[in-house]
Amino acid sequence: MTSPSIPNADTDRLSDSRPSVAELPAADTFTGNISEVAKSYVETVRARIDKATWAGAAGTEICLEFSDAVDALVRFVVDAATVRYAQRYARGAQQRCAVIAQGGYGRREMNPWSDVDLLILYPGRVSPYVETISERLVQTLFDAQLHAGWAVRTPKDCIDQALGDITIRTTMMDGRFIAGSSDLGEELQRTVETQLVARDVAGFVEAKLLESRERRFRMGGSAFMLEPNVKDGQGGLRDIQTLLWIARVRRGISQLEQLATDGLVSEAEQMDLIAAREFLLRTRNAAHLLSRFKQDKLSFELQEQIAERFGYGKTSTHGAAEMFMRDYYSHAAVVARTCSDVIGRLTAPPEPSGLLARLAGKKLRNGVSIASGQLVAEEAIFADNPVNLLAVFLDAQRAAVPLSSGTRESIRRNAHLIDTGVIASRDAIAVFMSILKAGDGVYATLAEMNRIGVLGRFIPEFGRLFCMVQHDFYHVYTVDEHPLIGIRELERVRAGEYEKDSPLLTQVVRDCDQPELLFLAMMFHDLGKGYGGDHDEKGAQMVVEIGDRLGLHVDDRDSLEFLVRNHLMMSTLAQTRDIEDDELVEAFVKDVQTPSNLKHLYLLTFADMRAVGPQIWNGWRDQLLSELYLRAVDGFETGEVMEAN
Repeated sequence: MTSPSIPNADTDRLSDSRPSVAELPAADTFTGNISEVAKSYVETVRARIDKATWAGAAGTEICLEFSDAVDALVRFVVDAATVRYAQRYARGAQQRCAVIAQGGYGRREMNPWSDVDLLILYPGRVSPYVETISERLVQTLFDAQLHAGWAVRTPKDCIDQALGDITIRTTMMDGRFIAGSSDLGEELQRTVETQLVARDVAGFVEAKLLESRERRFRMGGSAFMLEPNVKDGQGGLRDIQTLLWIARVRRGISQLEQLATDGLVSEAEQMDLIAAREFLLRTRNAAHLLSRFKQDKLSFELQEQIAERFGYGKTSTHGAAEMFMRDYYSHAAVVARTCSDVIGRLTAPPEPSGLLARLAGKKLRNGVSIASGQLVAEEAIFADNPVNLLAVFLDAQRAAVPLSSGTRESIRRNAHLIDTGVIASRDAIAVFMSILKAGDGVYATLAEMNRIGVLGRFIPEFGRLFCMVQHDFYHVYTVDEHPLIGIRELERVRAGEYEKDSPLLTQVVRDCDQPELLFLAMMFHDLGKGYGGDHDEKGAQMVVEIGDRLGLHVDDRDSLEFLVRNHLMMSTLAQTRDIEDDELVEAFVKDVQTPSNLKHLYLLTFADMRAVGPQIWNGWRDQLLSELYLRAVDGFETGEVMEAN
């Protein structure tokens, strides 16, 4: 997946750059300024990992090195502060506290400008010693340009608060002893395992799944955002962390390397997921180093800089940043897909098989049944008849159930069976058109087909758009994701979600008697972007061939060609021309040709705008398009253009 020009980021290590305690003074004899030493130390460490990152060091290794360096600094500060306290107060040596690393720092996944999350643990009550250590440690980290988040608690406080707050509970699970009294750290770890990890597992899992859904929605709901968040976006590092949190409470698994052994993924899937995490960590390291702060959003500017520093080259049709982002999206897709599948396996009842499956499941047809609220397909049906690689999606759509994770993986393994014969098969085409004609679930079905790799194989022209980037300040999704989001918006209109604000849109979409033609137009309107040049014209030429291949009536094929060729016509006229000009509207009516084309173009224009980004569609654009549409309707009905209202 990664560019061959990038050094092997999975194996390269910082052979001579590991920061060591030797670079820090001996704490028991140090009498200088702690903050000055800490600042110089962190600057040196960051300079080393900066050099190593651009030399090709693995992302995981950079994180380990930085985490170890911060460990050494924390120990130095705690030890030095303890010595000074003991010298000042006679009972200082008898005081106890422990410093626990938490969050990403606790997992040893510290990126160069990540927060340093600390728990300062003490027995009994807060003493002057604990206050001294806490204040000295936090201030020193701040002076060294390390942003610290901290809490000061007893072991009992930790458990009490963790049981009432899912975020604290998760943070505690990632705890790791760093400095101070090791017995306090060991006591807390034992308590975490017995009272947090093993307690109310179902409630914890439910809370983490809800948290994940809310986070994904907040980040745009797609792994294919043009400026994705490498940490919190769908397919980002947080998805992997969520998987491991759930795997830990369900199976005692804390590392990705344990998934295959436990039967949750194949060896190949595990390797792909580990490689994807490596790519994401390396990318986040680069974003932090270039920005010099905790920057997790891959802006267009950062994409250009990272691509150049990682050694990506441009091609005749794609720039270096586009090539880098294609790799990013490929890895993010692996993370999103695999984490979803594994979490599904961890949380769903086991799939019945054999006689039990026949007794417990509802059989839909040979080899396909519903069990535990999921569609389960026997893998043999795909080799017997590759059309089933499409048909199972229609089965799931009609039954309104998701594919089981095992079925998705079977489809993925057999997707190569969709060859030119299947593409031209009347049975396969009938299945595909039935998916588009279904009353509900068109977006969800097509999106799943795209994620698994079936859609791009059945419509190769669309497959060329997979993970394609368009660098502009309007679109927020990749070229293949954008049309699918548009289809989702059309379904939302049909479901009445826009009825209050856009009643005309709702009326028109419900009057549309060929929704499949509208969905095809939305799906294909940007096909030409995969070939460079005038994408409207190239796309229009391509859909003629696709329409013939799909067996469309010549009138429908011509309408599809019109819509793809002119999908920007209505938005351009409404936003840049005077729609009160009768001659302009008359010419528009003449160009549109038929009332059916007008309806479809109006709806396509809305969906295209809405799928560009959430801020593009607004009341002003709605009003302009509605006014132009109504004037054109009147022109068709009366032969005259009504006066603008």
